[in-house]
Amino acid sequence: MKTLFHGFDLTRVLHRASAVVLLIFILPHIANHLMALTGIETHIAAMRQLRAVYRFAAVEVLLLAAALLQVVTGLVLAYHGRHKRLGFWPRLQTWSGIAIATFLLQHVPAVMVGRYLQQLDTNFYFAAAVLQGGLHKYYFFPYYFLGLTAVFVHLAAALRLRMQPGFARTLAVCTLFVTGMGAAVLILLCFGGALYEVRLPAGYKFL
Repeated sequence: MKTLFHGFDLTRVLHRASAVVLLIFILPHIANHLMALTGIETHIAAMRQLRAVYRFAAVEVLLLAAALLQVVTGLVLAYHGRHKRLGFWPRLQTWSGIAIATFLLQHVPAVMVGRYLQQLDTNFYFAAAVLQGGLHKYYFFPYYFLGLTAVFVHLAAALRLRMQPGFARTLAVCTLFVTGMGAAVLILLCFGGALYEVRLPAGYKFL
């Protein structure tokens, strides 16, 4: 069997396997954020329920390992395929993957620092804090939008390359594009304070 460093096949297998693990977490996580449409308390209550699963020690270790594996294998695939991926869709898959890797490399450590070093509950207010006032919001609005959208774009590009041309493929790709961008916009409207006032607790105001 080819190894991670000397071949391409195992790298793809590990990349896809880690993607499946992450999607099992990411899709409910995005759904949780969309629950902020009904209010902050609803979002926080739902997050408490989900945390009972994904903060279980073994599950959390698995998720962190999958995130690391996804980044490493994704960058390896992007590097080795840089001269082979020609055309709009292959390149879109590559660049959306790089966007996901960039997002994970910043978001995961930020949550760990907030949770363990700053002793903060990394809930609604942790994410919303960087979207309230200050120049930093001009970085974090596109950062979150691109990070969220990239997940669905990456899936759409990968799916398109594997489906037969036709209406079903077009529908699947368009659905993923619209879902990703729509979810990102709605989440940012909530966390950014456009739909209701977001009053940050004292511990989050320095973020």
